[in-house]
Amino acid sequence: MLNKKNFLIVSSVLFVLFFSQLLVAGFIMNTEEIKNENSTLERNGVYTLAYETSGVEIVFGGDFAYHEISAWENFNDWWEENYSIEVHDPGWGFVRDVIVEDIDGDGEHETIIANSGSTIHIFEHNGTDLVEAYNMTHPAWSNAQVVTLAVGDLDNDEDSNLEILAGTFDFNFQSVIFKKVGDSYHPIFNISSSDSRNVGGPACCVGDLDNNGDLEFIVTEELPNVDGVSELRLFDWQTDHWANIRNYSFAKGAFHNMVRHIQIADVDNDGASEVLVVHDQEWVHILEYSGGYFSKSWSCPLLTENVESAIAGDITNDGLIDIVIPDSATDVVYIYETVEGSIMNTFNVSLAHTSTRWNCMDIDDLNADEQNEWVCVYWNETAFPYMWVSVFKNNTLLLQKSTGFLEASAVEIGNYDNDDAGTISTTTPTTSSSGGFSIPMEILAIVIIAPIALIPIAIVVRRQHR
Repeated sequence: MLNKKNFLIVSSVLFVLFFSQLLVAGFIMNTEEIKNENSTLERNGVYTLAYETSGVEIVFGGDFAYHEISAWENFNDWWEENYSIEVHDPGWGFVRDVIVEDIDGDGEHETIIANSGSTIHIFEHNGTDLVEAYNMTHPAWSNAQVVTLAVGDLDNDEDSNLEILAGTFDFNFQSVIFKKVGDSYHPIFNISSSDSRNVGGPACCVGDLDNNGDLEFIVTEELPNVDGVSELRLFDWQTDHWANIRNYSFAKGAFHNMVRHIQIADVDNDGASEVLVVHDQEWVHILEYSGGYFSKSWSCPLLTENVESAIAGDITNDGLIDIVIPDSATDVVYIYETVEGSIMNTFNVSLAHTSTRWNCMDIDDLNADEQNEWVCVYWNETAFPYMWVSVFKNNTLLLQKSTGFLEASAVEIGNYDNDDAGTISTTTPTTSSSGGFSIPMEILAIVIIAPIALIPIAIVVRRQHR
């Protein structure tokens, strides 16, 4: 029998359940509203103030859970996501590398994406969205896992259409050069290992290594274990073909023998190019190329284990190249500068709870002040979702927040949407969600009316049980 006490209990429970569901619904609706507003920040004018933007964005490559790239715009020295696009491929769909570059000579940047499926995508910006202009693959690839990309005039023909070099985990052709022929890109040069086992080619780079004014390129090969493979191969254009002019072998170990990152730059500021290498067994070091031979000239003395990445660039804005090395063993990023001809550790910055898993960096002028910033993306094991980003100018932290990705292995600084630096004027939207979360008036009305409407029903039920 439903007595007065039970009646009050039932009414209270119904009210609490109903109101709780509406609160959850309101929170979800508002969360999606905030997400949608942030993701269309620049295009839809959802803020009420005017913002200064540099016209340069940070572009992240997402993980297998998101299958997307995400672009963050600069607003008054702060960065927020204002665009993202999904990139689906056969295989894992993991975005492994991103390049923002004008590869067709039209004066506007394209966004080139390496996917862990078997496809390379080229996107152009149409003023509103990224639109796929080209995609390319190799007939021999099957879930090849394209890992790294590099672009340049590799055949020195001075054509405005640059060649694209891809390093992959395909066991037939570890590295491939693509060239635009007619209206599409085609593989024109295949590089295979002399080892018949399942060798991969994870890293590649382009630069003027012999300092003669034209470009060379480096590809790498890797097979795990002490009897595996670990080497770089240097190629140069010679009149009408590419020639493999020199190889260099690294130490091998019981597990991976991978080159994680490779870069051609004047790393020691001596006026000639060197090769910066991040290797599983030999960690971070510099290779000199002189007289047609490679020799190791420097190794980072502070590391006690292998690292995922390092990068060379001018982060101190003194006109000289620096070396940036995140060390997950100490949660410290080591900064090396050239001081009186020697490479020295001059200062460090801290990153909380970093990991060797998926960290990457880039260096460029982010806020159009003719000074470089450096971006570090890293795994923060204490905060979900785990991939975080920190932006520094010199040793000053400008930004630190989650990227929204569970994992990410690519970051690029560049003007992907070809916009100009300046002021973005925004208007107040018809609905707003600044601060906390809001519930529309219609839902509030239901919250108030519904419990009142339940009272007569409860009374009827009570009378029937007298």
